[in-house]
Amino acid sequence: MIMAGRTRIAPLVQVLVLGIVTLLAGTASQLLRDNPIAWTEDWSNRVLAAAMEAGLPILTAEEAREVVDSMSHIVLDARPLSDFDAGHLPTALPLPVDDLETHQFNVLPMLTPDQPVMVYCSGLECDESIALGTFLIQQGYTNVALFAGGITEWKDKGYPVE
Repeated sequence: MIMAGRTRIAPLVQVLVLGIVTLLAGTASQLLRDNPIAWTEDWSNRVLAAAMEAGLPILTAEEAREVVDSMSHIVLDARPLSDFDAGHLPTALPLPVDDLETHQFNVLPMLTPDQPVMVYCSGLECDESIALGTFLIQQGYTNVALFAGGITEWKDKGYPVE
């Protein structure tokens, strides 16, 4: 009877010891790394950093409003079509990142390589617009800007949506 109890406890102790050893090894590795992995990350800062790394100028909500009002840029919405249909910036065209293969041929022929383009998505927690902006740059478009605040900030400012 005693033997049966020990055999049930032994695997639990092994799992517990293995978990503790793993935790200690991971922590030690993190402390000894020259470039440690962030334990937490502010997603909005990650999006802004990625935009800068991709070479995408970042527009404020006020600058985005001027772009829309002046019609100085082609405005591209990187969100899924269902989100676009639910409401988008005035004059925006849908170019959903989740289906670029299908939709790029509807939009890209309208653009010239130096055409001013503004891309946006849901907001600072969204990286679809960065993916779209990067894609456009890779395709040879040279005047692409990012409205990082996206539709969320646009609506928060009380700006009109279509």
